[in-house]
Amino acid sequence: MALPSKYQAALANHELIGKSTEEIARPDEHEKERKFKVDMEAFMEAVECPKPWMLVQGYFDAAHPDDEVSIRVIPARGIAFLRRKSKTFDGNRAKISVKVDYNQAVELLLSTPRQAFKHRHLVRDPEQRAWLVDYFPEQDAAYAETEFGSAKEMKALDAVPEWLDDEVTGVEEGYTRSRAIPHTESELRAELESAEKDGSTAPYEPSEDPTFCWKMVGGTWQE
Repeated sequence: MALPSKYQAALANHELIGKSTEEIARPDEHEKERKFKVDMEAFMEAVECPKPWMLVQGYFDAAHPDDEVSIRVIPARGIAFLRRKSKTFDGNRAKISVKVDYNQAVELLLSTPRQAFKHRHLVRDPEQRAWLVDYFPEQDAAYAETEFGSAKEMKALDAVPEWLDDEVTGVEEGYTRSRAIPHTESELRAELESAEKDGSTAPYEPSEDPTFCWKMVGGTWQE
């Protein structure tokens, strides 16, 4: 299913529905990030953190071939975001994100052809760099990403946590869309109920509260 037109307008700066995200995004609507596989056993031994945010994310059939369009629901927080990103593999992606009514978001989620479930942790390394670590329980796989203010900073990263494995910035498997699969409505409602009950109610992501993070308490670091 494609995203209904009234929501397309919200993601297209109203008058630019036929354009790709890359064409319409403002300079401040670009994210520069690098992605890595995560050894979850090593991560849980090295990092002290409370229960994760539990996210349910559905993917629409994007109107533009260079885009991905999704609805992200965080049940325990009662918030949701309609998101549009460019499909690039160099770590520099255009992104438009709009907060939407939670109940409407759930209905949109139920209409998507494929969905992904993920548990998200936010940690800071000793250099105070923030890492978002996403665990996908259905595939028993985990990935981490960290963002940068410039392409120069992005290339300069030379030390990463020991619980990171291969870099997947330029590989499809590093992106949440690759984990999205079809689910029945009953499966989705069960996951929404579980996420509301068991997910973290803490401020979501650094944009809500940049001080809300946990630091490393063990493990070593490598060049």
